[in-house]
Amino acid sequence: MISLPVPLETSTVPIGFIRTTHGLIGGLKIGFFRDDYKPLLKFTSSLFIDRTLFHIKKVSWQHNGAVLLIEEIISLEEAKKYKDCVVSVDEQLIEKHLVANKYLSETWIGFNVFDISRQAVGSVDHIIYTGSNDVLSVSTADHKELLVPVTGDFIIKQDHKNKLLVIKIPEYV
Repeated sequence: MISLPVPLETSTVPIGFIRTTHGLIGGLKIGFFRDDYKPLLKFTSSLFIDRTLFHIKKVSWQHNGAVLLIEEIISLEEAKKYKDCVVSVDEQLIEKHLVANKYLSETWIGFNVFDISRQAVGSVDHIIYTGSNDVLSVSTADHKELLVPVTGDFIIKQDHKNKLLVIKIPEYV
């Protein structure tokens, strides 16, 4: 299970992580958080690895991910430094190339969260990837963690312009 930190202030969205290196010249194997993110690499020439901007030289596709050659990484030793680092892209790339109204929970980090009666609940701190559905970790005003499944039963509304979510609080809370 991978849990992500808050992304850069430059509105980036985490799309995956560096699984391992590839080849002697420092290729990086990317594991994507969701299959929807794979096509994004066709529309960008740069990405962020561990909050640092890098330029893509070449993308090779594999059955379970992609291998990237990065202009700034020219050796295997240098590539090894980035193993397990989060890979992010500019949020505008997500908005332009992915289907609207789809639950892309990575874009919600930092959003203010309200319940269905319009009471403030807290803000999205990070995402927990469980393999079946994502879970939001909402940091509440009283410094507790509220876990909310990312499903249609609990996510009522998402407003990217105003950076807010409306949720149904799970009954077990």
